Amino acid sequence: METSHLCLVLAQCGVDFSREIGEWFGPNNMCHVIRKLAEFDHWSSMAVYVAMDMTVVFSELKQFCRKKQPHGDRVPSPPAAAAAACVSDELTFRPLLLFIPLRPGQEKIREEYRDAVKACLTIRQSVGIIGGKPKHALWFFGFQGNRLLYLDPHTTQAAINPKKLSAIPDESYHCRAVNFLSISDLDPSISLGFYCKDEEEVDHLFRELKSKVVAYKQPLFEVFERRPRNMPPLVDPRPQRRDVPVESFTELAVTVDSGQDTDEEYDIIDTRELGDLA
Repeated sequence: METSHLCLVLAQCGVDFSREIGEWFGPNNMCHVIRKLAEFDHWSSMAVYVAMDMTVVFSELKQFCRKKQPHGDRVPSPPAAAAAACVSDELTFRPLLLFIPLRPGQEKIREEYRDAVKACLTIRQSVGIIGGKPKHALWFFGFQGNRLLYLDPHTTQAAINPKKLSAIPDESYHCRAVNFLSISDLDPSISLGFYCKDEEEVDHLFRELKSKVVAYKQPLFEVFERRPRNMPPLVDPRPQRRDVPVESFTELAVTVDSGQDTDEEYDIIDTRELGDLA
């Protein structure tokens, strides 16, 4: 997708969550934005799943990760490693990026949940925690005692030219000091992230969550192999995507009316088709 059109989709995602340009996304909303954007990466085979209601049903996760791969002529410029798989109609198991949004507290994470939060970071498939403080997003990747180790996504790094692999600035991959935040100071709105490259990894994650996280007296969330009968049926979170040609997007235009104050007043001409992408 062209960069300019991707920006339009990003803006539309914000509208869907009642967020104007420049406003902050919480961890929960951000997970849904990532899920929605993943639907537009035609060349990517990753399945992005957001577990709702603090419940993860692994049989449904596996079902979600299986789909018919599109034919090669429908996938624009796929990576060479995935090109062969794109010509098959057989069901394949896609890599899974699982988000579990949580709020284990009102103003801060309750003490009885803190060990379970830290236990999630010890699981092999963990890709960290989205969280932080109000208007200060952070990414947590580990812990020491009651201190959560984090990287600040707002810290800029030098651009890297992939064609000059021998000249990669190694210092951009390291920190001069360890950043940490006490878990008692963490905002209770968080989202756990896990990545599984294949079905075997999904099975391993199920066992790890059952033994390391759900086993606590106050479970952080619920994990089931199959959906219990007393739970409502699953609603497929994937939107019904239709292929929209790039030409169908309307260009942005700036209207200038002499005699009027036009300081940063932009009009978007006929954006009704963007609603079809939601």
